[in-house]
Amino acid sequence: MDKAHFTKAYDLRASDFDARCRLKPGALFDLLQDAAGQHAMRLGAGYSDMLKKNLLWVVVRQKVVILRAPEMYETVRVTTWPREAKRLDFQREYRVESENGEEIARGSSQWALIDAQTRRVKLVHGVFDLDRYDETPGLGEKLTRLPDFEAGENVAAAPIYTDLDSNGHVNNTRYADLAYSAVPEQARREYKSVQIDFHKEVHLGDTVLLSHYTDGDRTLVKGECGTERMFTCAFEWRDREP
Repeated sequence: MDKAHFTKAYDLRASDFDARCRLKPGALFDLLQDAAGQHAMRLGAGYSDMLKKNLLWVVVRQKVVILRAPEMYETVRVTTWPREAKRLDFQREYRVESENGEEIARGSSQWALIDAQTRRVKLVHGVFDLDRYDETPGLGEKLTRLPDFEAGENVAAAPIYTDLDSNGHVNNTRYADLAYSAVPEQARREYKSVQIDFHKEVHLGDTVLLSHYTDGDRTLVKGECGTERMFTCAFEWRDREP
């Protein structure tokens, strides 16, 4: 493939799966994050490259649709490519396949650049020096903002040091597992899609109140610190147990 695309094989580990042998949402997002980070580094826009410019990458929202549940110890290939940037953000797309080329999942994410000190959003145009962009969408739908809902019963979660990433806040992959763990057992089934909207940074020492709302085969989860909504997550469930 040309440099607009990046593909890497990953061996799924036992620790990537939950008590019912389903791939944890955080492990799934970790695969995408790793591929995106390695690709950005190869394009001269990785973490170290951007920090020299006093800039940091942040993910605004991301969604993955699972076509077939991955299996423990399976080897999967993740392919990612950026679409040409708009003024303040850009889309990065994903495809996950088995070793024999069967499509397992597809996804899309929206990214922005922020000033490392002020945390203000900066222009992203021209960050990737590519002769050609692949504008193929990862999903057959537009990424849209998840709705808020009235909080009912909630549970408290306190991030620990190992939840943090190099930006000093809770890594985006950890939000997915926080939300997944907050879903009641009777609602938590095999998920066919998961989306996360990131609103505010969660830091070490924050207490996050997690609330959920289930309507049929969809569950919304939000995390709040005080009166501020930090993230919103949506799971769509399959209508049968695996």
